[in-house]
Order: sequence, then structure tokens, then C-alpha cells
Amino acid sequence: MKATTTFKSLKRQLEDQFECKLRIKYADSDGDQVTIKREHDWQDCMKESEQTSRKRIKLYCYQRETSPSPKSSSSLMEETSPQARAEMFSMFESILDPVLIISEAGVVQFVNKKLENVLGYAQIDLLGNSVNLIIPEDVRPYHDTFLRNYLKSGVSRIIGKGRDVIAMRKDGSIMPLHLEVTEYALSNSGRLYFVGIFKEASSRPQEKTLIQQEREVLDTLVVPAIIMDAKGLINGFNKAAQDFLGFSLVDVIGKNVNILMPSPHKENHDAYLQAYLETGHSKIIGIGRKVLAQHSDGSLVPTFLTVSEKRDKDKRFFTAILQEVQVAVHSAAPTPTTSVKATGHRH
Repeated sequence: MKATTTFKSLKRQLEDQFECKLRIKYADSDGDQVTIKREHDWQDCMKESEQTSRKRIKLYCYQRETSPSPKSSSSLMEETSPQARAEMFSMFESILDPVLIISEAGVVQFVNKKLENVLGYAQIDLLGNSVNLIIPEDVRPYHDTFLRNYLKSGVSRIIGKGRDVIAMRKDGSIMPLHLEVTEYALSNSGRLYFVGIFKEASSRPQEKTLIQQEREVLDTLVVPAIIMDAKGLINGFNKAAQDFLGFSLVDVIGKNVNILMPSPHKENHDAYLQAYLETGHSKIIGIGRKVLAQHSDGSLVPTFLTVSEKRDKDKRFFTAILQEVQVAVHSAAPTPTTSVKATGHRH
């Protein structure tokens, strides 16, 4: 393929060849399928091919027909009868494993009988409701973020791969399952759905602790996130946090979170934490505030910090989410020992 080929011309050629509208993706160096929507996405694909010395680019093409008057997935549930929905997804009823289908908005469109038996929900309990009903409470706030990030970037750590997850049964108990997710587009409307097939967990494990679940969730976020235990030791540090603060996971895991702080907070943080554990009074947990974070190169990064506390049986831990604060750069020179990074994100 010539390096001068534009995405517009490539897409036109492929759609002429297959005689339908297409959603086009490529596999990056990590094996993730990345959606190509615009010309710069195609240029990124070409650059990665050159950097990895690949002579061929593997593209994935999915049929996607346009709808003359697109409507939300939730409105689709309102407009179609239970019988019509059952006919739309009838092929999945014959699958031996539990199946659940959601829309791009995370609304449940179809549930087969096997899933009812496994999770204890009747179809009427789930249809038309958010899939968050079967997601444990501590993971629930992040699921919509996963979905939005995938629809925006086309990059997913689960679609087409599968992973072990924890599902919430109707009685409130949790069940480890292996989840495989694929995309499904209705040819007559172009609507995109996600088909989840549940299997017995690949390892019969001990049940994952809440902190393990939290770490897996944070690893999928595009915002910097850190997990700290009640001793102030770092238990989780996602990729976005590594990029944001310049530390690798090896640099920080198991170390005191105060390595990410400038003085005098570095020296006083253990006392702050101990006072909170004893009194329950905090000026930041559940509130959020602007702070300065210490980058690995010694510079300070203006940051808005939000912290939440969670309990894993008798253990307490804290999840911190960081957002970079844009500040105006003044003409006055910074002090010799401190520089403040005030321009763009590091990602």
C-alpha cells in the first residue's frame, strides 16, 4: 500500500468493493483494535507501521449502514415491543452460555434464559434498564466511562479478547465469570450493540478482593488514578498516572505516597493520614481541592485532587483521581529550585 494513500480514498475503495458503509479499524502494536475515523488516525496507523517495520497493515472492516433518523438506544426500547426485540436478537437464544446485549448507551436490549438462571434476574428486571444493575457497586461508576472511551477511541481491553469479571446477582451476592464481548451491528439500521457472553471463570479463584477489582478498573481509565492503603503506601498507579507524573509503576508501588508531594506536605502527610484515621475529619476526602503534585523531574504540577475512601472487609484504602489544572504563566521568573508546568497534558 502506498504511503501517499489517503484514508478518504482508501475508505471509498473498500466501500465500493464491499458495496456497503464500513467502520474501519487497525491493530496497534499492543494488539488493540483502533478505529480510524479521520485522516490523522490513518496517519498514526501509517507511522506505527513504519516504526515497527511492518510491510503490511492489517485492517478490520465492519459493516455499518447509516440510519436516516438516528435515535438513542433507550428510545429504541420504547418504540419496539418485547416480541420485536426478541426477534431482533433471536439467534442468541440458542447459545448455550448466558448472553446479555446492551446498546451504545449501556441499556440492556436482550437477555437469554441462561443468564436468568445464573444471575437470578428475570428478563423483565433487566430489559430497558442500565447494565449497571449487574455490575458491583464499586465498579459501577466507571462502566459508563469505559463505554464512552471505547466509542470515542475504538480502543478496548475487553472487546474481542475477554477477561474475568465480577457480576452482581439479584440477591446481592457476587459471582466470578469470564466475559467475552463482541460488537454487533443491525444491518437494517446501522445501530451498534455489544454482545456479552458469560462463561465460568477461567480460574476458580479465590474471590477477588475489592482492592484488586479497583486496581483493574483504574487501569482502564484515561485519567491519572492512584490507590493508597491506610499506611499511605501506593497499591495502584495506572498508566495515565505514570504518564502524568513521570514515574513508572516500579518506581512507586509499595512506596509512601508522599514521594508524589512537595514539602512541607511530604513530611506532614503521614500525620495528616493518621489524624484522619483517628478522628474521621478530613479537608479533602469527598470534597476535592487544588494541590501541587511532584513530577519525577522535580517540577510541580498544579492538580485538582479528589479522594474517596473504601473498605475491603477490615481494610481501608483510598482512591485518588488527578486532573491537571491549567494556570496562567506570569512574566516573573520561577524560583531557582521549583518550576511549575503550566502547559498541556502529558499524554
